[in-house]
Amino acid sequence: YSFYYRDLNTGLWFGANDSAEFLPASLFKLPIAIAAYKQAEDDPYFLDKRLQYTQEIADRNILIQLNAQSTLSVGSFYSVKELINIMLTASDNGAKDLLLNVMDMRYIEQLFSIVTSLSPTDAMAYQISSRKYAHFLRVLYGSSYINEDHSEFILGLLAKSDFKDGLVAGLPSQVTVAHKFGVYEFPEVVNGKEIMTVQLHDCGVVYHASDPYVLCIMTKGNDDESLFRVISTISKKIY
Repeated sequence: YSFYYRDLNTGLWFGANDSAEFLPASLFKLPIAIAAYKQAEDDPYFLDKRLQYTQEIADRNILIQLNAQSTLSVGSFYSVKELINIMLTASDNGAKDLLLNVMDMRYIEQLFSIVTSLSPTDAMAYQISSRKYAHFLRVLYGSSYINEDHSEFILGLLAKSDFKDGLVAGLPSQVTVAHKFGVYEFPEVVNGKEIMTVQLHDCGVVYHASDPYVLCIMTKGNDDESLFRVISTISKKIY
């Protein structure tokens, strides 16, 4: 496991294994959303642009064995703003793929270059640490990369996430958490046997009443329940 904590009032931070790198999986969807809103600040019509979800894009999602079925309907049209909403709140891969079809990739590359010193163009093309990923949440909270309205809108979407088994599970029910999770499964050979390895991550802004903070936890193992428990336990202790 790896975690990185930062107090958003004082800048105090600490972590454990916070420079260890993991595959981001669906965590990649947050920087896509940030980059899309950066593009919208240069093109005021971008968020209203309507895109059709085609069978070709749907087939691309199906090809990845562990991807959940998209909630988008083939043949239907969606605005860029709607796609960002669906992508973040439901972690929908169809929305992500359709959005990437129309985005200028230079905005994503620029964001990664500024925030993490990385320049990936694909979710599987890089690994990232909990400390570096936390920068995306920090620039949103401080509205230091996109404007305040756009930053607050994205944080509001993250607070609507339907994933409740990670950071949220360790906190009192009244605490707001603007967070994004990611999960990735892949086969590994250990002692001559092939086993499924899981990477499970949850990173977000926890709106503690007096000391809001960023917490990013990344885990890797062979038992989903253990990883959920690690994340919720660390979240509870830090709160």
